[in-house]
Amino acid sequence: MIASSCKQMSRLEIFYRCVSNMVKAIQATGEMGLLDSRLLAYLDPEKENNTLYRTHSSQTQSKLEEVCADAVRLWEICADGYQDIKEYMLLNVL
Repeated sequence: MIASSCKQMSRLEIFYRCVSNMVKAIQATGEMGLLDSRLLAYLDPEKENNTLYRTHSSQTQSKLEEVCADAVRLWEICADGYQDIKEYMLLNVL
């Protein structure tokens, strides 16, 4: 049971970091208009702490689904112009 919970948390962290890194890459380009408030929240360190370190094991699946939905939305937003940066390539692998 513990191993299963750890596996879910690791998966959540991988997805979260890929989305967060892509949001930061967009911020670095200055094209903040591409990001809605939900994606901008990935710039907040408190959201990271709440998602990765304060999530109860019973909430991991729902958090993972939320982050996956954000990853898909971000992937669609960035499809025209970000294909060559490593953050997008990592997001594309998810």
